[in-house]
Amino acid sequence: MSVTNMGKNENIKVKKDNTYTWLAFICLLFFWAPFVNIVLFMFSIYFSLKQLRLVKFDSSKYGSYWFSIILFIISILCLIITVLIFYLIFYYDIKLY
Repeated sequence: MSVTNMGKNENIKVKKDNTYTWLAFICLLFFWAPFVNIVLFMFSIYFSLKQLRLVKFDSSKYGSYWFSIILFIISILCLIITVLIFYLIFYYDIKLY
C-alpha cells in the first residue's frame, strides 16, 4: 500500500512563487506615464533582481528565472531610453512633436 501512495505523491506539482516577477511586469506596463515611469522602472529592476536572487537561493520554491531576466533587460533598456529622451528634451530643448 505504501508504494501506491508514494507514486501518487510524486505526481503532485508544486506551484512556484512568481510574485516579484509579476510586480516587475506590472511596473513595466506604465511606460507611457512621464516622470512616474522612471521610478517604476527602478522598482521593476529591483523586483526582477529580487526574484532572481530568490530563484538562486531556492529554485524548487521560486520560478520564472528567464522571465525575470527578460524583464530586467527590458527595464534597463526602457530606463536608459527614458532618461535619454528627458535629457534631450530638457537640456537641448528638442521638440518631439
